[in-house]
Amino acid sequence: MENRKQCLLAEEKELEEKLGHVLQQLDSLGSQGPAFKEEMTFLRSEEAVTAMQLFEEENTAAKSFLEEVTLRHSELQQKCQQMRECAGSYCNTEGNQSTKSDKPANE
Repeated sequence: MENRKQCLLAEEKELEEKLGHVLQQLDSLGSQGPAFKEEMTFLRSEEAVTAMQLFEEENTAAKSFLEEVTLRHSELQQKCQQMRECAGSYCNTEGNQSTKSDKPANE
């Protein structure tokens, strides 16, 4: 029980230190002047929300396009491999027939 209490006290102290650090960062950001305040105002504005929605839509469309292109690429790779295999077997078949016909009949 005492061990648990010590652990909780240590966690509370750590959280207080983190909170103090965050508050210091917040104070330093506030001291950056009006440019920071304007930026924060913009980030909370309707324009920022609209811009974010447009970026998300564009990102979704780009991902969809990438998936389609990847699928098409995979299909073309398979077709190319099939054609190579077919051409290889055709060349082997043709090569065997021409060497048989090139041999003299008396052998």
